[in-house]
Amino acid sequence: MRSGKSYFDLTLFKKTVTRWWPIWGSYLVIWFFILPFSLFVDGGVYMYYGDITDSLNIYIWFAALYAPICAMAVLSHLYWPRSANFYGALPVKRQGIFLTQYTAGLCFTIVPNLIIFLLTSLVCAGQGDFNASCMFGWLGVTTVETFFFYSFAILCGMLAGHVLALPVFYGVFNCVVMAFLSLVDWILESIYYGFASLPGWVESVAKWFTPGYQFLSLDWYDANQAMGIPHSMDLPYVFRLERESGLIIAVYCVVAVIMVVAAYFLYKSRRTESAGDVVAVEHLRPVFKYGVAVCSGLFLGYVTDEAVGGLPVWVVVWTVVGYFAAQMILDKSFRVFKKWHGALIVGAIMTAAVLMVTLDVTGFEKRVPEIEDVESIEVSRFYLNHDYGNSDSADWGYFTLTDREDIEKFIDLHKAILASHDADDHYGEYAGYVDMVVTYHTDRGDVSRQYGVPVYSGRENGEGSVAWALERIYSDRDLYWHIYGFDELEEFMGKGGVPGLRYDYTAYTYDSDDPEMEYDYFRNGGSNYVEITKYADLQDVLDAVKQDFFAGDIGRRTVSAQASVGYPDVAPDNRRTLEITISPSNIREAYNEYRRVITIDIAPTAEKTLSVIHGLLPGLLEEKGLSN
Repeated sequence: MRSGKSYFDLTLFKKTVTRWWPIWGSYLVIWFFILPFSLFVDGGVYMYYGDITDSLNIYIWFAALYAPICAMAVLSHLYWPRSANFYGALPVKRQGIFLTQYTAGLCFTIVPNLIIFLLTSLVCAGQGDFNASCMFGWLGVTTVETFFFYSFAILCGMLAGHVLALPVFYGVFNCVVMAFLSLVDWILESIYYGFASLPGWVESVAKWFTPGYQFLSLDWYDANQAMGIPHSMDLPYVFRLERESGLIIAVYCVVAVIMVVAAYFLYKSRRTESAGDVVAVEHLRPVFKYGVAVCSGLFLGYVTDEAVGGLPVWVVVWTVVGYFAAQMILDKSFRVFKKWHGALIVGAIMTAAVLMVTLDVTGFEKRVPEIEDVESIEVSRFYLNHDYGNSDSADWGYFTLTDREDIEKFIDLHKAILASHDADDHYGEYAGYVDMVVTYHTDRGDVSRQYGVPVYSGRENGEGSVAWALERIYSDRDLYWHIYGFDELEEFMGKGGVPGLRYDYTAYTYDSDDPEMEYDYFRNGGSNYVEITKYADLQDVLDAVKQDFFAGDIGRRTVSAQASVGYPDVAPDNRRTLEITISPSNIREAYNEYRRVITIDIAPTAEKTLSVIHGLLPGLLEEKGLSN
């Protein structure tokens, strides 16, 4: 005799699809207007990023939004005792109900995607611009994203016992790792002096646990262009995913399959009595309770600290409050204070963690790597604050040092900053503050620090002071030649590269009684910059820049003259700049083009540089109303 039970019920499938038609209907209508209709109205289709492939950035939000809606619809029978019992009495095995409902919900978006794919393809073909690689790429990526987010929502639905808990769990789990690490990062930065950020690998791991972020980072490239084939009307663009983007797609596709299997087994073992509970899986209730406690402590503690201060205390207080709040949600009762044992445990653990950080038990704040352990240092920000902004690229940093003497100078600055911390014996005139972010690369790992400390002139000869350490860095012309990137420029030109050079001859007028700088826009109008393109002229300019630079007439800095950069002890007047672009495209075409820009202020003392440039531009400055 045949069994009356099956693993898939077509009647239940049809009933689910027709009952929840507003979901897939609205989805189809919205995407109809986004893609095929808009392309048809435009009257022309160009397979660039701004059309088909760029619509994927919009699609991520739709996939992420519609996934929990679809899951809430097809799993709605689990959250009320009456409907749960009714579905349990159907002549369909639990596995059959799960597969039927899961498939129905997946069709809510997959089938509309296929319809949109067909309609868009017809529009493109009708306009004579159909691109198979672009269209099938769009369909493949949207299918994977839909599959992942929907499977994720279904798994969250298996963990939830209440219909409103499903979207909450889904939203939290989509970003909880990144949010939690950001909270930890903010709190450590508030407590630890010099804390820059968590290690880079931690952020990389957090990104994998934040699928929306990863999907937004998907990159496409034109396969023809990558092979050096120029585009023409007879040779359409062939879009393909970058290798790393393909890896992201593959990983999340595998994870989605794992989540479906996990949801399947959870559905098989799910208790009907869990309908109405916030957490349906008994063993996960402690995870929910202590997770809410810790996250409440960190988030609300940080928020309260921003308002009234006292971060360590508030973190502990809100952790305990969060514990009891979570217990109330689980028990659906306010009578939870008799379960104080768990609050005591989590409060004690959080107190120990906060004290360890506050008292700097690990010696984090005072740790400075030994020079023999440092392989290189990377400075991602290094400048001394001024009364006005400037465009000089060396004032913003981002350079790497491997020379032992250069590394020693920055280690001495690091030690001086620590020595000046909380010191009250400041002497001299305030000259701004040094802002620095440095990462030491050692054989034991990376050490990153971030500081912003005041600098006082008159202390340059006081060994161990911040001004003394800064002055040693400022006075090293070879070091600053590297900081600007001129050594990289010389290497680039030695390989046959031709950099771009632009001379900006904007005049600035400066009134010491007026805090705002007034710009002298030219009487005769026109451009306020010129580009030098002839290689011989460009070489002459750069040779003159090098002579002025090592003579200290350009790019010079001193602690006592922080009113300006590159101008010795005077306010800027008739300030000019050189902008030099280093780019491989001057040697060969490159799809992902590397580009480095060097911007240096030209002081009136840079006589050789100004002489060469003005020799190349006879009469031009006079025509613009500027003197030499």
